[in-house]
Amino acid sequence: MNSYTNIELISQFCRDAELQGMTAESIVRYKSSLQDFDRFLMKSKLSFPEVDYDILTDYLGYLRDKELAIKTMENYFSSISSLFTFLEFKGLVPKNPVLAIRKRYLKRYKKDDADSSERKLLSVDHSGAIGEKMPWISTIISIIRNFGKAIWHVYRGWDYRSISE
Repeated sequence: MNSYTNIELISQFCRDAELQGMTAESIVRYKSSLQDFDRFLMKSKLSFPEVDYDILTDYLGYLRDKELAIKTMENYFSSISSLFTFLEFKGLVPKNPVLAIRKRYLKRYKKDDADSSERKLLSVDHSGAIGEKMPWISTIISIIRNFGKAIWHVYRGWDYRSISE
């Protein structure tokens, strides 16, 4: 097995990310996160291939002690996970240990989900319940629903062949 320094592995990862079409801005963010992780590992003189679950949970504790936002910690672990996917591809690690850590420790629960930017759909039942409490919203929801139906019918009935060039 080849022996690379963490800095060399970060450089190789960044070149690989560029080849995959990752944006320059994303590569800069990933590199910054990986350099922070490398600084953490340097305290114990560890290389990336030596990282295991215990080290990752220690790093998570270190990030939590810094009182970072959950989204920031998720971004750090996303970068680290991408690096380990790359290391797995190169045959330097048997598997990506970050996936299990992210699944176990970085999942969000409803009470912690206040800063989530994930879009959520409003069900018909919920829109009806909202409408009962605030009738003016019921009117708006009805307009949006009917407008959506009208757009769908126009789309379904549209024949692109009828457009002359």
